[in-house]
Amino acid sequence: MVIWGARIHWNKLTPAGISVPADNRSTLVSIWHEKGVTSRSFILGEVLLILRPLVYALLIRRYGLGTWKPWLVTLAVDLTGTTIISRLTSPGLLRNGRGYSLSKVEKEEIKRRQLLWAFYVMRDPFFSKYTRHRLEYFEQLLKPVPVVGTLIAKAVELLVGVQTRYSYISAS
Repeated sequence: MVIWGARIHWNKLTPAGISVPADNRSTLVSIWHEKGVTSRSFILGEVLLILRPLVYALLIRRYGLGTWKPWLVTLAVDLTGTTIISRLTSPGLLRNGRGYSLSKVEKEEIKRRQLLWAFYVMRDPFFSKYTRHRLEYFEQLLKPVPVVGTLIAKAVELLVGVQTRYSYISAS
C-alpha cells in the first residue's frame, strides 16, 4: 500500500505473483499544485458546478419558487463554473501547457451539463412569464391544422405537466 496525496493506492498482485502498477489518476492535492492558479481555477469551476443544486434548493426554500433570485443566482453560478472549465480546456491553453486535456467521458459530461441549461427555461419564474406564453401562442397558431393542432395541444399539456413535477428536481 502506498499513500500519495489523499488517495490510497494498492499494488495489485496477479495470480502469478507479478506486481501490477497502481492507479495513476490525479488526486485533488496533485491537481491543486500541478499548474498553480490554473489548477485552482479548474477546481473552483468544478466546485461551483457541484454546489449549484444545493444553492438552488436553499434559495428556493428561503425565497420561494415564484421569485427570480434562485433562478438568477443558480444561472450565474452555472455559467461561471462552465466558463471557467471551458476556458481552462481551450486549445490555446493546451498549446501553452497551462490548460487541461479532458478525456472522452469528461467531454461528454461537459456536453451533458450544457444540455441541462434547457431546464432553465422550464423552471419558474421564467416558465410562467415567458415559456408558457410562447407555448400557448404556438398551440393557438397551429390549432386549426387538423392533426398537427391536436398533437401540439397534447405536447403543450405534457410540457406543462412535466414543468410542474419534474423541472425542479431534474438538473438542479
